[in-house]
Amino acid sequence: MAKALQPRVTTGGGRAGPNRLLPMATLELVAEQANWMGALLVAMTRPPGVPERRAHQDPWAPAPTTRPQRISDDLSWLRAAVDEPAAHGLRRLEGSGLTAAWASQETDAEVGGRLERLASRGVLDAAGFRFRSA
Repeated sequence: MAKALQPRVTTGGGRAGPNRLLPMATLELVAEQANWMGALLVAMTRPPGVPERRAHQDPWAPAPTTRPQRISDDLSWLRAAVDEPAAHGLRRLEGSGLTAAWASQETDAEVGGRLERLASRGVLDAAGFRFRSA
């Protein structure tokens, strides 16, 4: 039998106490199954007004040591997180009555950032997910 989820509370310093709930992101699969091709199509479409990234790059210049976060990286992370939630900062919510639902573990800023970027670009909607952040 699944254990009921209890909200975690904190005091101002981040320690558990009766004063505040920790913010938590929730991801719900609202479709019968995830539409990964639809999500990929939306992710690969440049938003209006955004120029092609490679337009002024020198192909012979050395590759930079770091590169900006790309929406395709976040989509790849989401696909892996659905299969292995615990390894990607999510936990599955059992008994939610939905097809599937996950919540971020505590206040994981990286998970929240990835989900926010995917939601703002419409990728989560295209894949059949709904995102709520607290």
